[in-house]
Amino acid sequence: MKVKPNLLFFGVVVILFGALIICGISIIDSPTTVRQKKLDDARTRNLAHISRQVLQYYRDNSNLPERLSEIVPGNSNWFSLYDPETNDPYEYEIVDKLSFRLCGNFTRARQLTGKSIIYYLPEETHIDWSHIAGKHCFLIPVKS
Repeated sequence: MKVKPNLLFFGVVVILFGALIICGISIIDSPTTVRQKKLDDARTRNLAHISRQVLQYYRDNSNLPERLSEIVPGNSNWFSLYDPETNDPYEYEIVDKLSFRLCGNFTRARQLTGKSIIYYLPEETHIDWSHIAGKHCFLIPVKS
C-alpha cells in the first residue's frame, strides 16, 4: 500500500499540532493556580508593607505598636491589614522589645529568590518572604 505524500504530510502536521497543544496545556497554570498565586503575592506585599509601617512606627516612637490599627488607617490604598480572600486580619505579635511577628495564611508554598522578589525593608534590613502553604509567620527584627 502506497501512502500519498500529501496525506503523510497532513498526518505529521496533525500529530505535531496535537503534541504542541498537550505541551502548552501542561505548561500553563490553571485559572485556579493563577488566582492562588496572585492572592499569595498580595498577602506577601501586604505583610511587607505592614512590616515597613511597624518599623517606621518604632523609629518614630521608640517602641512597637500594641496593635496594627495604630500604624495605618483601615482604608489604605497601599496595602491592607486584612487577607484579600478571607478578610481575616493578619496576625501581629510583639515578641520582645526588638522584634515582632507577622503571620498570614498562604494557599501555596513559595521559595523566593533574587532581589526582584524580595521585599526590602528600611535601613538595609530585608526579610526572605518565602513561605509554606498554610499559616506562616515571619519574625522581623527591629534595628535599634
